[in-house]
Amino acid sequence: MKRILIHENKNLLIEICKDLNQYLPHLEQVKKTYEKLQLGNFNDDILKQIVRSGTGQIEKLFNESLNDQVEKAGISNTILKSNILKDSEQLYFSFLEKTRELKRFTPETFSRKNYLKLNVISFQNGIFYLSDENKEQIIENECRIYIENEKEKELFDNLQNFIEAYNKVSDNLKELEFKFRYEQGKGVTAIANGFLWLELDNTYSIRLETLKFATNYKEMSLKFN
Repeated sequence: MKRILIHENKNLLIEICKDLNQYLPHLEQVKKTYEKLQLGNFNDDILKQIVRSGTGQIEKLFNESLNDQVEKAGISNTILKSNILKDSEQLYFSFLEKTRELKRFTPETFSRKNYLKLNVISFQNGIFYLSDENKEQIIENECRIYIENEKEKELFDNLQNFIEAYNKVSDNLKELEFKFRYEQGKGVTAIANGFLWLELDNTYSIRLETLKFATNYKEMSLKFN
């Protein structure tokens, strides 16, 4: 069956987008340490590569570039060459550390379970931001609830019917000015406690004596008051 959209929470989108501010210090550190590798300007493709496939390709390009520069400089002394490579490798390790910190980071959302994921952040013109496409991804992945199959649809429809029936019974009782006792509870619980029997097979049946009691409730209240 085709998925059926049953809920979309756009207020949740607004809250999730605010999580970007918590990511920014980590993202800026990754950008800063990447650019020290002198492999070119940081861009959106680099960000996506880091997030989706890791830093393996960047490490390969960095080592190739480093060895190429050493060769072009004509450095033949083994010790000097080793020291240059060792110092330069620290730049990569610093970048790798900041990348790992970014990937481990999860924004603090308190009671909110849904949060901004790293893979929906974009970079353009020196700024990390959320594009319209990113926001649509967030809405789809975090803010929408779909019915996915026939079992879910059947349960959803039955729950809707249950709510409709509850609302009708609740309206009946309001018209009758019926009031539940405190210990009977509220809402569905009160109706179950006041008007239904729970049978041994875990199904409900109507407590018929309470039917007449409820319909005559207003009259009896006036009589005793």
